[in-house]
Amino acid sequence: AVHYTPDPQLVLHKSRHFRACLPIYDLAVTTKAFEINLYKAHGARDLLLVQQGYGERFAQAPEARTADDEFSHDVCFIGHCEKHYAERLRAAAGAAPAAIWGPGWTRYARRHDWIRPHVKGEGIWGDEYPQALMRSRIALGLLSKQIPETTTTRTFEIPATATFMLAERTADHLALFEEGKEAEFFSSDEEMRDKIRFYIANEATRTAIARAGRQRCLKGGYSDTAQLQRVLDHISVQLDAI
Repeated sequence: AVHYTPDPQLVLHKSRHFRACLPIYDLAVTTKAFEINLYKAHGARDLLLVQQGYGERFAQAPEARTADDEFSHDVCFIGHCEKHYAERLRAAAGAAPAAIWGPGWTRYARRHDWIRPHVKGEGIWGDEYPQALMRSRIALGLLSKQIPETTTTRTFEIPATATFMLAERTADHLALFEEGKEAEFFSSDEEMRDKIRFYIANEATRTAIARAGRQRCLKGGYSDTAQLQRVLDHISVQLDAI
């Protein structure tokens, strides 16, 4: 019996039934390093940490951007509405026009005039999601402050589409992608705005970094398939030991 979740199952999505049942599983698989001690404290018998990774649809060959494309934007962000995201996006919008999709933004826009021109919808799904990423010049990799995350699914999905990723600087992000060569990072709003302006104005440099980021994804084992293979390999070793 194996339990896998890409979500923060113990810090955010709490369930007393899940906590009580953890010792039943032969293996628990998580993408959240900050929850490892909690899994152990609640009796996880065997625990495996994997990356969140990107799905196959994000690794398809990127399509050319066109000026009149509905998804062609200088900067995009795809994710739910929360205070930290709103603050960063307001700062980013001061450097270049932004496009925002995700749950809660339409409601947020009713009370905040500045964001109304940027909100494109409550979400973007299916094949349109990777299309929105790959046709944007810069995609922001913001990290939720509802949990202590240092990477997110966007960490892998954005560069996999050969789109330039500008993400919050964390030790894990720096380990996954070489700064200035495979992705770019920021630690302040000022740094974020400066890099947005620079890379919008320097297409060749931006494109080279985006392509290198895609290659890092493809060759670095960051796909969903590679993460699943790690799970299967772990199970195989355990079965061999029986």
